Amino acid sequence: MVLPEGMTLMAFSDQINIPAYNIEESSTAGMKFKGFVKGFDFSLSYLWGRDGMPVANYNTFTPVDAVGGIAINTDLSFYRTHIFGADMAGSIGGLGVWAEAAAFLPENEVHMTTDLSALFPVGTPPEMTIIDTTILKKEVYVKFTLGADYNFSDGSYLNFQYMHGFMTERGTDNLNDYFFISFQKKFFDEKLKISPIGGGFIVSDWSDVENNYALIFIPEISYMATDNAEISLSTAIFEGNGQNMFANLSEYNMFMFKFKYSF
Repeated sequence: MVLPEGMTLMAFSDQINIPAYNIEESSTAGMKFKGFVKGFDFSLSYLWGRDGMPVANYNTFTPVDAVGGIAINTDLSFYRTHIFGADMAGSIGGLGVWAEAAAFLPENEVHMTTDLSALFPVGTPPEMTIIDTTILKKEVYVKFTLGADYNFSDGSYLNFQYMHGFMTERGTDNLNDYFFISFQKKFFDEKLKISPIGGGFIVSDWSDVENNYALIFIPEISYMATDNAEISLSTAIFEGNGQNMFANLSEYNMFMFKFKYSF
C-alpha cells in the first residue's frame, strides 16, 4: 500500500480471520489423475479451496499525532479459488527435466477496503473516507515452473530452474520471473560439498530491468563429520531495485551456520 502524501506510518498491527470450522467455510475438494508415458511421470489435478496465503481485506487508519503520524490495523482473510494443475518429470539423455503449471481462478473478485474516517471530521460523507479497491479480479492467471538438472561424472551437480510467479504473487500483472541456479562439487567420498554458485535473478518489469530486479547469491560449504552429523556454512547476499520482495532484502545480508544430526 502506498500511503497518501503527508502521512507517516508510526504503528502497524494485523489480525487474521480464520475460516469457521464447518463444512461451508472450511471444506476443500479436489481430484488428481496420475500416469506414466514414455519415461515421464505426469499428473493432472483440480482443487477447490482457499488460497493458503491471506490477503489484506480491510485497513483502518488512526491518527496518532498532529503532524501526519498514523497507525494502521489490517484484517486479513483467505479467499476461495479454483486451481487447475498439471506437472511432469522425467529424463532426457541423463538430463533430468520437470515442469509444472497451475491456472488459478478466484471464485469472486477480491476487494480491499481502506477506512480513513478517523482522519476526517465527524459527518464527512463515507464516499470521501471509505476507499474500496479491487486487488484481484475474477479472471484466470497462470503460474509455472520449468527446471533441469544434471549429475556430472566428476561428482559435480548443476541445477537450473525458471519460475513465473512466486507463492505470494497473484494476478496476471503481478507475477515476476525468477531464475535459480545451483552448482555443487563433492570431494573426499562426498564428505565435503562446496556450492560456489547458488542463488537467483528476479525480474519484475522487463521494460525497465535496471530498476526492477533482484539478485541473490548464496554460496555454501558443508562437511559430513560423521555418517550422522553434517555441518554447513553459507551466506546470503541480496541486491536489487524496485518493489520485488527480494529486492527489499538488500539491507539484510545473512551469514548462516547449520548443524544437522540424524538419529
